[in-house]
Amino acid sequence: MKAKSKRKVEACKRSLRHIVDHPLTPPNARLTALVTEMTAEVASFRDYSAGQAGGGAEFHSGTMTRRESADALRSEMRTINQMAKALPREQYPGVRELFLMPRSGSYEALIASANAFLEKIGPIKSVFVERGLPADFDEQLAGKLATVDTASDTRDSGRSDLVGGTAGLDAKADHGIVLLREMDSILSYQYRNDPALLASGKSASHVDRDPSRAEEEEEGDGTGSGTAPLAMAAVPPAGEPDAALAVEPRLLNGNGNGNGAVTQIG
Repeated sequence: MKAKSKRKVEACKRSLRHIVDHPLTPPNARLTALVTEMTAEVASFRDYSAGQAGGGAEFHSGTMTRRESADALRSEMRTINQMAKALPREQYPGVRELFLMPRSGSYEALIASANAFLEKIGPIKSVFVERGLPADFDEQLAGKLATVDTASDTRDSGRSDLVGGTAGLDAKADHGIVLLREMDSILSYQYRNDPALLASGKSASHVDRDPSRAEEEEEGDGTGSGTAPLAMAAVPPAGEPDAALAVEPRLLNGNGNGNGAVTQIG
């Protein structure tokens, strides 16, 4: 769940709980209808969240399985490739060219080359078997190829569920905020003569703002002051860089231009 959507969902749940704990007397018909709709939204939050989590798990499982299966497939193909390259050209002209390893490291290239191997093995299968490969080596190769294909399908399915769950959750969170604002307008009037309930209701419906970069840095060194954020912080996309860059704070100038030294780590 995105952090912003998560904060919206939490505000909707808090506000709903506050209303249930402090019912209006007499009841307000419009507020009752909004509470019913919000209750349904909260249930859908859980459904989309579960779909998002399940999709993410499936995506990562498919990714890891495909990587491991591709390594096993590539190893099997390399054995065939090396054996084909060692065949005498005069006796087996053009055979070594039939079993070349893919030049690209992509999964698509690996799968295409594996399929080509399987198509060409038939007529000269006995040549490889008499040189030590198992009698069913082609079937083993086909099985490893099928595992890579299955893992790719699992990964793609997980990605679809992950993206769909995230998009659905974001949409539901936005709609929940629309309901929350209308509920808050009703309660602000109903609680106008009760400062305690008014304050607690406002607190329950409050959507926390994004933390500022300064606050995130302070929380990281354990010196957070709890001050209100002054600016929205840009969050870099997740990735796996080969090396990290660190700026040495002592070399930063005082006007915030950031002319500090950059050190590469890793």
